[in-house]
Amino acid sequence: MLLNSILECIFGTLVNGPLPLPDPRSAAAASNIVTKILNADTPYSLHKQLNEEVSTNGWTNAIAQATLHGLDNAIGAGAEMAQAASDAAAQSKHAAIGFARDHPVYATLIALGI
Repeated sequence: MLLNSILECIFGTLVNGPLPLPDPRSAAAASNIVTKILNADTPYSLHKQLNEEVSTNGWTNAIAQATLHGLDNAIGAGAEMAQAASDAAAQSKHAAIGFARDHPVYATLIALGI
């Protein structure tokens, strides 16, 4: 019993049965959201477009994860970004570098996934 708990902490819990298939609507919504984020000229226009795409109650875990993966892939591939997204990416990079410089132990733990 204790060994199972330790193994679950290290390796995660095992799933019994097949994983549910992703909702195609979530993937389509996430694709639209990523496109809007990358093409928005101002934070105000982005906020308006995102509110039109997904209401407050419309955000699901699947949409959020798909959006995160889409942004990660787009940024990693060097996708063209409008001014708002470019500014946000630059600010995020500077904040991450500052955090790593100010808190090297925490940054190491985060990098190791602990």
